[in-house]
Amino acid sequence: RSSINIKHACILEFKFLLENELIYFHGYDNKNNEILWINLTRFDNHSESIIKRLSIFLLERHYFLTKGTPIALMINMYQASIYTLNIDFFKFIFNAL
Repeated sequence: RSSINIKHACILEFKFLLENELIYFHGYDNKNNEILWINLTRFDNHSESIIKRLSIFLLERHYFLTKGTPIALMINMYQASIYTLNIDFFKFIFNAL
C-alpha cells in the first residue's frame, strides 16, 4: 500500500479506467458476495502502475464500505492475447486479496 502511494487517491483519478470497464464491481454471486470483474481484453501493460492503484483503491473501498465481506473474483480472458497477460499483475492481485 505504501509503495503504491494510495493514501490520497480519489475516484476521479481512475475515471478513464473505470469508463473502459477494466476493473469494476458488478453484481453478486449465489452466496450474495459482490463480484470484482477484471477485463483482460482491455489491459495495457504500459499503464500497469495506475491499474494497480485502481485495484487497491477498489479493494480498500469495498473493505471499508462492507466491513470486510468476501468478494468473488471474475477474470474475463475472452480474446486475451499473450500481450495482455501479465503474470506480475496476477501475483499482485492475489497477494492483495
